[in-house]
Amino acid sequence: MIEMKCPACHAGGRVPNEKVGVRLVCRKCLRVFYLTPTHQAILGEPPAPKSAGKNANKQRAGRDQSSAGISLGLDEFAGKLGKVKLPDPRIIAVLAVLVLVGGAAYWIFSRQSLEVRARIVADAIKSSDLKQIIDISVPGTENDLILWYADVYKQYLNLKLILGQDAGVTIQKTGDSRGGTAMVVAQFARSGARPDSPALAESLQPIPSLSNIKSTLEVPLFFVVDGYGNWSLDGKRTAVGSGPPAGPQ
Repeated sequence: MIEMKCPACHAGGRVPNEKVGVRLVCRKCLRVFYLTPTHQAILGEPPAPKSAGKNANKQRAGRDQSSAGISLGLDEFAGKLGKVKLPDPRIIAVLAVLVLVGGAAYWIFSRQSLEVRARIVADAIKSSDLKQIIDISVPGTENDLILWYADVYKQYLNLKLILGQDAGVTIQKTGDSRGGTAMVVAQFARSGARPDSPALAESLQPIPSLSNIKSTLEVPLFFVVDGYGNWSLDGKRTAVGSGPPAGPQ
């Protein structure tokens, strides 16, 4: 143990030998001091070991080199960026206008007319393609369309049996469609039907007992304009407007 006195208040005490060069605090006056190798008490913080100073110097030098490297890299990047020739602002403006015009033209010309949309639905009924109808329907009305489709397709099969072949389709627009809603009637009849292959025609011969029935089927379709300007099939109104299945007229 080392006998020592606080260099500030001179309070006596003892500390272990390994406390030489270590930060000490007087219990009486709370001043910081340390012991030299000759056991002399000195006020203040003990000096940092030489090895720690070397390490600190190395770390500081490494940080300086890294900072210098980053600064050099940024300078090189800025120099290369400065050599890049930007296009003429007038060319950029023209290209921007062309992109806007092209996008507007695509948006306009990609929209399908009411008649085209109605024919898609009619052809889907003939080909038993419910998915095609759902794809162009108003979201949230799919369940109504499924029930409606089951009835309409049954009516079309009866008509096909009467005709002995697939029916032709005529689209009749009713009323004004400028308000964003419209109703069309898809009429299925022999008129406009394409000739079937001999095998199909033979398998779908008209039934004599049904020859006096008027062989047409009219299906009301209700459409609304969606956010993209296209006509979407309103499944709820179409299901209600078509009424109960009555079969071919």
